[in-house]
Amino acid sequence: MWPILLGAAAIWSYLADLISFGPLFSAPGMNDINSEIIGEIRELRRLTTWLLIVVPIALFAALGAGYWFGAHRSTPKLVSNPEYVPAARTRLPAVTSSGIPAVIDKSIAVLPFRDVSGDRQKSNVADDVQREILSKLAQLADLKVISAGSVMQQKALLTRSRRDVGQQLGVAYLLEGRVRRAGSRVSVNVQLIGAAREETIWEENYESELTDVFTLGSDIAKEVAEQLGVKPSLTGR
Repeated sequence: MWPILLGAAAIWSYLADLISFGPLFSAPGMNDINSEIIGEIRELRRLTTWLLIVVPIALFAALGAGYWFGAHRSTPKLVSNPEYVPAARTRLPAVTSSGIPAVIDKSIAVLPFRDVSGDRQKSNVADDVQREILSKLAQLADLKVISAGSVMQQKALLTRSRRDVGQQLGVAYLLEGRVRRAGSRVSVNVQLIGAAREETIWEENYESELTDVFTLGSDIAKEVAEQLGVKPSLTGR
């Protein structure tokens, strides 16, 4: 609506220009007025009038075209790319619907070792051997190892079947051990058990001096890793 009003105002200005200059040519002193100057003024007024008409119309048309294209522009659609491979992400431990950790193939829990020595010979040797084995296994990058704290939280389950213990801890293998001390000598029996089938995968007896129990624990951890097919790559922990 406003372009029409501006156009009407411009036309009215043009007519007023003709009317205002008309008397100048009929007045007695017309010869004293420079007709060229009057002609230039009229051309300038005429140009200004047409600009007042054309510019608003062009602006209105541009705005209308922009609105139309904006309203009818199609929204880009996402197209699946079969060659796209999402970036790898760190996975959190999987959990089943019952809240029990999902079992990972290369995973193990080192259960508390039993000290079967006589009452006078019992000491912390069994705990030392278990901690050393656990420490060495935890350094392997390709092996999931349940911490001693997590195992102790499930201590009540240790009296249940090995299958149940493995399911609750979310591991495929369990390592059990018995330690016997006789004077300055220590003997250790270890068993690697497949939790799902409750079967013994590997079993071995070790003996060493009491002063070499930490070396003994390292040797046992190395053998367990080989039985599981885990490469000796460190995690940096």
